[in-house]
Amino acid sequence: MSHLFTRGFQRNTRAHTALITGASSGLGADFARQLAPELTTIFLTARRADRLEQLAEEIRRPALRVVVIPGDLTDENFRVTLFNQVAESGTPLSLLINNAGFGTVAAFPSTDRERQLQMISLNIEAPVDLTHRLLHQMEAGSAIVNVCSTAALQPVSYMAVYGATKAFLLSFTLALGAELKKRQILTLALCPGPTVTEFHLAAGLETKIDVLPGMSSPEVVASALAALRRREAIYIPGILNRLLSLAPRLLPLRFGATVTERMLRSYLR
Repeated sequence: MSHLFTRGFQRNTRAHTALITGASSGLGADFARQLAPELTTIFLTARRADRLEQLAEEIRRPALRVVVIPGDLTDENFRVTLFNQVAESGTPLSLLINNAGFGTVAAFPSTDRERQLQMISLNIEAPVDLTHRLLHQMEAGSAIVNVCSTAALQPVSYMAVYGATKAFLLSFTLALGAELKKRQILTLALCPGPTVTEFHLAAGLETKIDVLPGMSSPEVVASALAALRRREAIYIPGILNRLLSLAPRLLPLRFGATVTERMLRSYLR
């Protein structure tokens, strides 16, 4: 069987189905836009139903079935519903993109405890749960993309829980990839740096974090799909981001925490 992403789609021999979480904006929406021409079925999920419907209208065409499933991925019952709808589609899942997630920028003692636990649920519990359930729907030649962050590579002061959740997701993705190699299922840990999305709004900020130049969301997605076709296990978009990612490997871990504390201090309310 030809590989889904290295040799293109063979429409006459196989249906190609993708599930994208956090698809209402940003990277999730751009994954949907760029993958739509190559898919036969795409499942889109996020909390904002109106945004999902707008995206569905944008990418829908006669050869593509677009299924909008709005809901809260921190709710286990909704994740079961989502899994059931994908399973009932009658075709194997070709691509799972665990993109949903959010972060906050605040001194940890002043953060809302429930908000931090919700972040752990969305950033860790949801992708682990969905991956475990949906792996049974995936065949050789399929792929899983977990959207991590360069925050996964070092401790991030004032984003302590967010950085830790992304570090978990990075480790999980790399380990899972080694396990699934014999099944010929690819995994990609996508670790973007600053990206022009609505991340800052969910983080409770009035302005974007601009300590480093931000890449555009379509640019990140296009380069990530190219990395997937190259069968990369981990991908950091942008030359500057890749260069900066070397620092945590060469310096003590606490150095990253000190640097980010100084960089993000001004964003505290």
